[in-house]
Amino acid sequence: MDAEELKLRTKQFAIDVARLNQSLTENRVNNAYCNQIVRSASSTGANYRAARRAKIKGRSYQ
Repeated sequence: MDAEELKLRTKQFAIDVARLNQSLTENRVNNAYCNQIVRSASSTGANYRAARRAKIKGRSYQ
């Protein structure tokens, strides 16, 4: 799997989780769990992209 494919897969994962979240019934318990899982799913892609842009000892790993 190359970097571009993983980038697209993490984005699609966040979208899929958001759609799942919309399909659940709204109540206090579900809202708490849904908020957390949406944040977790969307941060996966953001963290991956940030790590790809990071510079370690003057080298860029893009």
